[in-house]
Amino acid sequence: MKIKSKNNEIVLNSKEINANFVLKSIEDLINNESDHFSHLIINEIEVYDKFDKHIKENIELIEEISIIFKTEEEFIKEIFNTINSYFARAIPEISSLSEKFYSTPSKNDWVKLSQLFEGFQYIVNSYKTIDSSKKLNKVNLNYESWLSYSKEILKLNDFIKEIDEALNNQDYILIGDILNYEITSIFEDLKKIISKLFD
Repeated sequence: MKIKSKNNEIVLNSKEINANFVLKSIEDLINNESDHFSHLIINEIEVYDKFDKHIKENIELIEEISIIFKTEEEFIKEIFNTINSYFARAIPEISSLSEKFYSTPSKNDWVKLSQLFEGFQYIVNSYKTIDSSKKLNKVNLNYESWLSYSKEILKLNDFIKEIDEALNNQDYILIGDILNYEITSIFEDLKKIISKLFD
């Protein structure tokens, strides 16, 4: 069996081939690369998740595993593509959801608000990941757009805190207002900024 990464290749003899050893070898190769791990190609099949399960179930059939990486710029662009896809779904949903909080929100509305908070967290956490990258200066980002994006993220973070406070005070109308007037506006602004980040 061969395990290949960008800069290394390991050839395992039949005595070394067990799932745990293969997984550990893959992990070591990933940790020795400076780029971001993307996925595996196992016997020419792309595998994006549940690697351990796939390897354990097919260990005797595997001849070659390629470890695929992404550059910092590819990684960042993928994050922004994910966020843009989220905005396409979330912006119309926020408008609808905000209306529900002007009356009595249903159990389903609370579930949707919880999912919205998960989206907020993903956006804020991805910003922190990108902003703390040691390679950010090597990425072809429009600096002015990145500063604008940063400011909008800070505003989003402030409104997340306001929604949390409104939840604690059971002020559902304030939640509706923040969703309708503030979050929607921030999301629309972020969407515009993302389109200019790599100009």
